[in-house]
Amino acid sequence: MQRLTNTLIAALMLVAFGLIAAVPVTRADEFVIWCWNDPQVELNGQIFDIELGVLGQPSVVRRGVRLAETTLFIPQGMRARVLSTTNIYFEERVRIVELPVQAWGNQDQSGRTGGEVRVVTRFEASVTLPAAMAVNRALRDTGTTRGLLTTSITVR
Repeated sequence: MQRLTNTLIAALMLVAFGLIAAVPVTRADEFVIWCWNDPQVELNGQIFDIELGVLGQPSVVRRGVRLAETTLFIPQGMRARVLSTTNIYFEERVRIVELPVQAWGNQDQSGRTGGEVRVVTRFEASVTLPAAMAVNRALRDTGTTRGLLTTSITVR
């Protein structure tokens, strides 16, 4: 009799755990996290990770933030290229815009242009969420998905 009772209790526990495991995760169960995408660029041979983060539930970020467009304003003559984009939580685009060297005044004796690169990110979003920009893991600017994030990168 004891064996039958133990078997029934074990079977009921397995059914109960199975029912709990079968319950789908809902949006209310989702955590609010920083959702980071990180385009990687190369400037004069140096590699930079430009991390773009939006604070929110991942499903809300995916639904409400369509695009993060980052523009790099570089001096004419600087070598620049996009190495990768991630597009996990929102689409990201990187544009490179060359400006005349005279506007920068930062050419070294070898003729290779270095100096400051201006970085501007704008979001296309239907929701206003906290946003942040970091370069190589160092926080550079904070704001929201309704404004601009800006910083500069020093390039040799």
